[in-house]
Amino acid sequence: MKLTFFIFFIYISLTHFVSAQYYIDMKKEKVIEKFAKIRKKNSKINTILQITDSTITYLVRDTSLQNLDFILYFDKNNKCYKEKSILTCDSCYQN
Repeated sequence: MKLTFFIFFIYISLTHFVSAQYYIDMKKEKVIEKFAKIRKKNSKINTILQITDSTITYLVRDTSLQNLDFILYFDKNNKCYKEKSILTCDSCYQN
């Protein structure tokens, strides 16, 4: 079970942090589709998808993982113009 969560974390990290600004210029419908696939693939992990007119917020909130937030901002043409990824990790910096 822990291995599954670790693999999920690595997958998210590699697909989003290594390819910075992955969602820039992507249409809102395409982003929703991509997050839906991620959620389906990792259905045992607690995630929240919030959609407004100008933003999509994808939150990973699972007790076995660190919190992970993706906040995407969309213009009037429904194209992503800003992407923010937040990983809270208070223990990552302790030796």
